[in-house]
Amino acid sequence: NVRVIRALRHSGPDNEIEEVRALKMLLVLPSILLRKQPAARGGQQGRLATARLLASRFDRWERGDFGSLVAEWSSDCAKESQQRHTRRSRPADPERDIKAAVALLSKGKFSDAAKLLESHGLADISDPVVLQQMLTKHPRRRTAMPPVIPGLDATDRLVVGISEMQESYRGLKTDKAQGASPWKYE
Repeated sequence: NVRVIRALRHSGPDNEIEEVRALKMLLVLPSILLRKQPAARGGQQGRLATARLLASRFDRWERGDFGSLVAEWSSDCAKESQQRHTRRSRPADPERDIKAAVALLSKGKFSDAAKLLESHGLADISDPVVLQQMLTKHPRRRTAMPPVIPGLDATDRLVVGISEMQESYRGLKTDKAQGASPWKYE
């Protein structure tokens, strides 16, 4: 968004708080404005509802009503997280899994379909055998990480241009959430 990019350009070295705020907004902006509702309906009625919702979000963005946008986004993330937890905790349903795998296969997502059908769940971390196996696979670090990388000035900053961001977004996989957000980029 132009507003966020301008804020980044105008945040000088003396205004680090504004720069951090603008960078955070740049990272979550697609999720805030373009996400689907957790329980979006399909068909013509669903498309119209989604179009009205997106128009409402963009209108609030233009008016500067960021508080309501962030609150709505946060609420939707909490709902999605709860729905995910419910989906994970429900009993296995082979018929449902097969249907989901067929849908993934139709999109060419062979690895995802195989993972879905071959999943054996999670190990019980309270089991001493499992705990020992994890400690063996992931031993504690013997020396601490250095606070600064040798040969790199601590004040160096990573600068990412618009073309690099566009290239990165275009290379993202479909039907996958990027980072901590449960929302897919498309």
